[in-house]
Amino acid sequence: MNIIEYKIITASNPESLMKKINDLIVEEWIPQGGIAYCQDTQTWENERKGYQESNTDEIYLQAMIRK
Repeated sequence: MNIIEYKIITASNPESLMKKINDLIVEEWIPQGGIAYCQDTQTWENERKGYQESNTDEIYLQAMIRK
């Protein structure tokens, strides 16, 4: 199998990722392997309020190939 193109798509939730995957399948892209999931937590000091705050971003990823 000769892979001509490879890309990784990302989304912030599973539903958005599935839509992107389905849109690419119509364009002859093929999912490669399973879905990956990552959490990115950022924490910072809020000196004015006197405590720490944090935010967690969720990232869903899928590798895609096209022959």
